[in-house]
Amino acid sequence: MSDTPPSPQPPLALIAEATKRAGVIWIAIHGQDRPRPAWHIWRAGPQSPGAAYVVTGPGEQPLPGLAGSGRVTVIVPRGAGGGPVSWTAVVGRVEPGSGEWDEVIGPLVAGRLNAVLAEGETSPARRWARSGAVFRLAPLADDPAARNSRTVLSAASPAVHLSGRLAGHRQRRNSDQCGGFSMHRYFRSVLAAAAAGGLCLAGGAAALAATAPQQAHGHGTATPIQHVVVIFQENVSFDHYFGTYPHAANTDGNPFHAQPGTPSVNGLTPALLARGPNSANPQRLTPAKALTCDQDHAYTAEQQAMDAGLMDKFVEFTNNSDCSPPNFSAPGLVMDYYDGNTVTGLWNYAQHYAMSDNFYDTEFGPSTPGALNLVSGQTGGATPLNAAGQVVNPASGVGSQNASGVGTVVGDPDPFYDGCASHSNPTVTITPLRPA
Repeated sequence: MSDTPPSPQPPLALIAEATKRAGVIWIAIHGQDRPRPAWHIWRAGPQSPGAAYVVTGPGEQPLPGLAGSGRVTVIVPRGAGGGPVSWTAVVGRVEPGSGEWDEVIGPLVAGRLNAVLAEGETSPARRWARSGAVFRLAPLADDPAARNSRTVLSAASPAVHLSGRLAGHRQRRNSDQCGGFSMHRYFRSVLAAAAAGGLCLAGGAAALAATAPQQAHGHGTATPIQHVVVIFQENVSFDHYFGTYPHAANTDGNPFHAQPGTPSVNGLTPALLARGPNSANPQRLTPAKALTCDQDHAYTAEQQAMDAGLMDKFVEFTNNSDCSPPNFSAPGLVMDYYDGNTVTGLWNYAQHYAMSDNFYDTEFGPSTPGALNLVSGQTGGATPLNAAGQVVNPASGVGSQNASGVGTVVGDPDPFYDGCASHSNPTVTITPLRPA
């Protein structure tokens, strides 16, 4: 921190654009040795050009000293021009029950991923009102005489810069958060988040792309993302979870309200909902039907359902309604979908990360080939082994084996070195294939 005079306040349009898109902001509070990271939302109203809002308190992100600060410096990791944007903010507490509270509490609740709720709680809002606090960080008008010169960053660049750079197949500028979110085609969804060395905020799965330290000659790295964390949901379609995103019915379950400006997806249009090419139209599944039969996702059934690209035989070849309670079953279940009132967490992720709704892989079949293909682009180099570590040739789940037993994974074998693997059937080790 430094007591040197601050540079002029950036234009409000730049502050708003950078802060809305940032995955996190850093708040520099006078008297503290380092800025504090915070998840946030950006809101503008008819009478307000815009402000950032943050939540702190028990069970939330720690922001010590913010309550007693009149002004702070907000550092946005990456602005429209590529560099960080720093601006001076006036701190104000939003009073529970006020009109401003009512305006921002919904988006804040929607942005609070993975909130731990006490028994009987349906939202953290009451806890925030009772024992937490919501603060407004409003850009200070560019009046050098009025600005607080105590809370500014030194001119020297910090050792590590944070970047809001998007990762993933399709970049979506959908709200106030950035990151990577890609989806496996009809049968798997993929969440990819660029994470900064395990940094996790109280806001949930808020993750950042971080650059390596500046090199001695003063140039940064060409690829600032250090780690990519991939979480993928298997054996369900994109439309099953995101078909009507970002619009939820809000007739039951957890309320969901998307951030203003959230783009739509290539999903279930009104025409597909009413007159789709399949023999059953998609129906909304309520939270009471959250546990369903596992639909058929076998190698042959998937290709039959796609019907040479016509995409009209899913009910005939992949529908499974033969299961028992508590699993829910119904005719045409394979076509049905949830919205943000049931899969609220996933829809909240989509509000914070880039999402790909047009991503296809190169293979059919069960879970293991899909997972391998996701990270490597191929499923070859597999050696089936028995419990004693001896090569099994031929082996179920591995095809096209050569004389050494090495082949291609086509089934669901367990990894040989996995402590939870079942060795009653052959397990596999995989040696990556290298170009000749």
